[in-house]
Amino acid sequence: MGEIVAYCDGGAKPKICYGSFLVFKDGEVTSLSRLVFRDGTNNQAEYFALISLLGYLVAAGYKNATIRMDSQLVINHVTDVWLPMPDSHLAVLKDEAEALLKKLDKIKFEHISDKTMKKILGH
Repeated sequence: MGEIVAYCDGGAKPKICYGSFLVFKDGEVTSLSRLVFRDGTNNQAEYFALISLLGYLVAAGYKNATIRMDSQLVINHVTDVWLPMPDSHLAVLKDEAEALLKKLDKIKFEHISDKTMKKILGH
């Protein structure tokens, strides 16, 4: 099916969360999405963007992908290196991301610097 590499990022300002993802298949852009979410924190925005990306991958029928993010917190949560507090707002988002990850075969997460992410996605 080809090599899928995706970049995913989220951010927050007062009263708004935003995010975006960029997906490449064999080096060619297949999707660029700019997203606006409900009010929330930067970490929530990172999760909202990841959940949107995972939903796209599932809908597009992609089973394997490398996802690059600048959020060590989200990467470490979804790979079970760190666990969010069980009753936190991030635990609910982790569960939502994991439900989508179960619909995919092999997802590799890679951390990239926020400077690199800004060059790629602009935020």
